[in-house]
Amino acid sequence: MERVEREGVFVETGDLIVVVGSAILGSGQIWSEPEYSPLNTDIVWLLDYYAIIDYIDDSIAEFTFTLEAIRSGETTFAVNLYWACELIRAVKFEIYVNQHPCLCAVCPRECIDCCYDDEDYDLCDYDYV
Repeated sequence: MERVEREGVFVETGDLIVVVGSAILGSGQIWSEPEYSPLNTDIVWLLDYYAIIDYIDDSIAEFTFTLEAIRSGETTFAVNLYWACELIRAVKFEIYVNQHPCLCAVCPRECIDCCYDDEDYDLCDYDYV
């Protein structure tokens, strides 16, 4: 989950994202969206939200959020774990629709002129920084 929170999720239009969190119902734990959700519903739509109770141990439930990517853009999905109305864990991650991660190389500004004057312009001398 840490990687998803750090890097986000990249999807295409029509893709579904299913977010699942388990909680102990008997103790008052529940997963839900924050009161002021940062989710832009013009980009990603929350299709369904429900709790599935484990039939073997009815004190455990899985809270499932199903999201559908409907339009290009970037938005944020947030969900919180509450225990007896107290916030225990907040999860927030970016969702990128019809966008792709890229790799970049950065060269210090003073170095750019030197790099392009030399034939080996892809080898930068970082002593200028």
